[in-house]
Amino acid sequence: ATLKELKILQAFIAGLQAATLNNNGLDADVLERLQNPLTIPLDLDESPELRTSIKLFFDTTNASEDVYEHVCQTTERHMDHTHPNEPQELLLSLYQVKQSIAEITGIHSFMHGMCPDTCIAY
Repeated sequence: ATLKELKILQAFIAGLQAATLNNNGLDADVLERLQNPLTIPLDLDESPELRTSIKLFFDTTNASEDVYEHVCQTTERHMDHTHPNEPQELLLSLYQVKQSIAEITGIHSFMHGMCPDTCIAY
């Protein structure tokens, strides 16, 4: 490794050692979940609409948000048509499924501008 690479590695290590959850802009509930994660196994069989919504979310992660919503609507219409006398649980909206995944995993999205005042229009 070159001296430049070693300096970069050392700076990275120093940054990790100085990392803290204080003053980071995270909500209190997000910090609580990070510091106290779930300790019991999650049983998605108790919530088939959540299980199906999460499965659809992961199946459509490379698609647009509209694709997720349309697949959910199509699935719900199909269930209404094929099982008209059974009450149907609605699948979660994209926002709801993302919130559920964040709650389950403790992993929340955090938007942070890396290059302020450098907007470039194409």
